[in-house]
Amino acid sequence: MPDGSAVLNIASINAASPPAEAGVYAATKAALVAMTKSQAKALGPRGIRVNAIAPGAIERDYKPRPDDVQKLIRDDSALGRNGVPADIAGPARFLLSEAAGFITGEVLTVSGGYRI
Repeated sequence: MPDGSAVLNIASINAASPPAEAGVYAATKAALVAMTKSQAKALGPRGIRVNAIAPGAIERDYKPRPDDVQKLIRDDSALGRNGVPADIAGPARFLLSEAAGFITGEVLTVSGGYRI
């Protein structure tokens, strides 16, 4: 990887707030958060930035959540809606851009205020 590159990992809000039924998934995402911070320290001297995004519930076309689950998510979200992929794309572009040139080792939660 060339010096000055940027790495973006996709974690999950479940890394910090794991649901009972997703322990293994949450543990792997927590490990990814730890790796993000570790790699930021290791690669920083080369000017390589390593960050992560921790999405909340993002709707997907290939496996939509049942309506009742979508409603529970909306009801537990400060913005009152489910996320869509475009909600992650903008922050991802930012973290990979030079505008974020002094940001490394961070985890940006993008969840619409879910579970706050």
